[in-house]
Amino acid sequence: MLRRPSIRGSQGAICILDFRAKARSTTEVERGEMYELYLRRHDRITTWDMVDRAAPSVIGRHLLGRPVTPLLALANAPEPLRRRSAMTAPLWFVRYGDDADLAKTFAVAEILVDERDPVVSKAVEIALKHAGGRAPNVVEAFLGSHLGRRRRSDHGGDFADDPLHLRPDGRARKRGQAAETGET
Repeated sequence: MLRRPSIRGSQGAICILDFRAKARSTTEVERGEMYELYLRRHDRITTWDMVDRAAPSVIGRHLLGRPVTPLLALANAPEPLRRRSAMTAPLWFVRYGDDADLAKTFAVAEILVDERDPVVSKAVEIALKHAGGRAPNVVEAFLGSHLGRRRRSDHGGDFADDPLHLRPDGRARKRGQAAETGET
């Protein structure tokens, strides 16, 4: 299905890859083959929702506990959807990985933190928000070290302007600070 140029065929193939990668009956060999297929036919992935559907289960699951060199290569690719795959795949690490796997999420985010394309910058924000639910202090440190560095993205989102929205307790803390200073 990924050989055909039709978007419907590609969307169907991505859904099948996602379901098969998540299935308990799927072997590690089969997951490895799906991972290779995803990377080999990434040119058929034409929308951000196709990336979001399968990158965590196909790429992230396969790389759990393994080196993330392929993600670093994707993060440096010229195509925005490949960079989005690099940042979306580690969502599997956030949910199912150990602390070493979680740290790999930040290694990818480090490469993409200055991203201007909204297809990619939004994926960085989403990954950091999810990581913040598990390791809020690590996200705080990451945000603190990049606050002045991150440029405004084209979609208007920017954690340099409002980094608290990425922190799990950001909105509550922001309201609490406003109450303390008398601001509204």
